[in-house]
Amino acid sequence: MDPPHFTFNRFRTSRRSYTAAETYKMEFMYSGLENRQIAIIHHMRLQANALQLLVTARTTRGEEPMFGLCEQFLQEIDVFQRCFISELPHMQDSFVDKLLDLMPRLVNSKPLQMVKILQTTLRQSSFLRLTLPEQVVYPDGQIQIIHPKPADFRNPGPGRHRLITQVYLSHTAWTGNQQDHHMRREGLIYV
Repeated sequence: MDPPHFTFNRFRTSRRSYTAAETYKMEFMYSGLENRQIAIIHHMRLQANALQLLVTARTTRGEEPMFGLCEQFLQEIDVFQRCFISELPHMQDSFVDKLLDLMPRLVNSKPLQMVKILQTTLRQSSFLRLTLPEQVVYPDGQIQIIHPKPADFRNPGPGRHRLITQVYLSHTAWTGNQQDHHMRREGLIYV
């Protein structure tokens, strides 16, 4: 049987892996995302990778194994900056905004110093809100993209989210086979 601290660390690592995997799903599952939405998804992935670096630092002995991971993380920050430079003004006080301000210090830090900087930065960063478009497919094949407001989402429990929507349709917009009268959002059916 694993010691409790090892089991907890494996749980934290699996949660970080889950978070990173979810960011890939969000990026490729939704069509019609704006560049800002993609930037926020990549921002979440960068935060998940920073958390992975923190967990790895706590479970690894010595700094030597951390050098490559820290270098890779610095490259991820650089790629983010180059890919989403036009979105950075909209990400003030975010994790990546603070990291970019700290880049000279991060580049010259040893791995354990870098981990401490990341931990502090994660705690002090503001949250970026991601709103994803909803795709409504009508029985006649027409598609409409709607952008729900943050107030439209409910959190019924841990790890669960519900979108509350109302769509008003005229009789002429609602045509087709009676059995097909439903709205579809990326595979989820609302009757």
